[in-house]
Amino acid sequence: MPTNEVYTPMSPPTTPLLLYPDDSGRSALHLRAMRACIPHHSTAQINVNWHPFHVPLLNLRIQYLVIFLFLIITDTTSAAFTREAAYRLDQVRPNSAGTYCFHPRTLPGRIASCMDQSLSMLLDIHVNNKHGPGLSISYYDTQDLSVLGGADWREWNTTSGPVGVCLSGSIEGIEGSYLTFCRYATSDDDHSSRTAQAVKCSIDRPQQRVVDGCYLPPSSPYDFKLSGRTEAALAIVGLAIAIFTFMCAGFKIIWRYVVRARGGGGGGARYD
Repeated sequence: MPTNEVYTPMSPPTTPLLLYPDDSGRSALHLRAMRACIPHHSTAQINVNWHPFHVPLLNLRIQYLVIFLFLIITDTTSAAFTREAAYRLDQVRPNSAGTYCFHPRTLPGRIASCMDQSLSMLLDIHVNNKHGPGLSISYYDTQDLSVLGGADWREWNTTSGPVGVCLSGSIEGIEGSYLTFCRYATSDDDHSSRTAQAVKCSIDRPQQRVVDGCYLPPSSPYDFKLSGRTEAALAIVGLAIAIFTFMCAGFKIIWRYVVRARGGGGGGARYD
C-alpha cells in the first residue's frame, strides 16, 4: 500500500437487533446483521427494537407477577358497607350523618331460628354489648369473638378465621319492635347476597346501648311499648271488668236487702 494513501472507513451500517426467546426457552439477544461482518472498531449504528411478543415466556411470567402483586395490594377482601343494599324487606342505608344503618321490616313472628353455635354466641355478645361500644353494625372474629370494627371495617385479610357481622335496628312501621341478626360476612355490600343470608341467627331484641345514632333502644332490652291497638283493647277489657265488678256488687247489695226483708217479716232465719 502506498504511503500517501489515506484509509477511508465505510459508512456505518444500520443493524436491527431483535429480542426474542431461543430454542431453550430463555431470552437471548440475536443479532441479524444486514451485512456479513461488522469490525470491532467500526462505528456502526445498532438499532435495538424491543418486541414483547417475541418473548412470550418471559413476558407471561412478568404479567403473572404484576397480577399477583395487584391482587395483594388492591384486593384485601374487605367486608364493608359502601352503598345501599336490601334483602327482601330489610335494608341497609346511610343516615343523615353518613353512617350505614340497618332498617328491618321483617315481622318478629317470622324471625329465623338459630342453628349455628358461633353465630349464637355473636348474637349474645352484640345484643348485650359485651365486647364493643355499641355499634348497630359490627364485624366480629368468630375465633376469639372480638370486635373487628363497624360498618366501614375493611381489614378482613388480617383475621385468622371466618368473619361474622351483626346488624341491629328498629322495625319500621312497628313502634317498639326491634330486630338483631348475625351472619357470616362474604364481601363488601353483601347484604343483598343470598349466599351471605343463607345462615344467620336472629332475635327480636335491640342492643342495650347504641352509640352511632342509627336507632334509639329502650332503657332496658327487655322493656317494650304497647301499640295503640293493644292499648285500646286493654282499656276495653279493663272497662268491662270494672262494669262487671260494679254489677256484682250491686246484685250483692240487693240480695242482702231481699234476704233481710224476708227474715224480718216471717221471723225466720237471717242470712247475711
